[in-house]
Amino acid sequence: MLKVGITGNIGCGKSTVAKIFQTLGVPVFAADMEAHLVMLEPHIIGTILKTFGTEVIGGDGLIDRKKMAQIVFGDEEKLEKLNAIIHPAVRLAFSDWCKANESHPFVIEEAAILFETGMAKDFDLIIVVSAPEEVRLERVIKRDGISRDEFYKRAAVQWPESKKTELADFIIHNDGQQLLISQVTEIWQKITGKAN
Repeated sequence: MLKVGITGNIGCGKSTVAKIFQTLGVPVFAADMEAHLVMLEPHIIGTILKTFGTEVIGGDGLIDRKKMAQIVFGDEEKLEKLNAIIHPAVRLAFSDWCKANESHPFVIEEAAILFETGMAKDFDLIIVVSAPEEVRLERVIKRDGISRDEFYKRAAVQWPESKKTELADFIIHNDGQQLLISQVTEIWQKITGKAN
């Protein structure tokens, strides 16, 4: 079974691409979604509280992700601390998930910061989803209701797209001009060929 990573910068459309792979029968592990689930675990909440204080707790007693984002984006040290709490739990979940899906020719993990965390080396192939910055900015403002400043703060913790595309095995262009389905299908056929 091959492990394939899908990555790309904020607003590039990783999730959309991952969903197309899913419709082709490829199991997809969404690392960001898993990170949200991990943040609901009592021992993780306790560790985050110890590290960041009570201001990150919402009225429901859970981690307020918006408050957390405001604290960590723009402060590299705090972001590293949060990642050190969340990432090991997500890696463990991915490992268990891979075992449960080992009958498939390949599986995909969709994750925003595969290269930045050094996790790219754990994958057999990497797909980078590429989109122009203005397109990404527009998508994220519409999707998350954040300001331009907030977008640039989040984008600043990610490697430049050019650096990611240099290291990619496959690039999918999600600029609104090229059809996604045909690009995904072509890559799916190539990876299926390698995996068999």
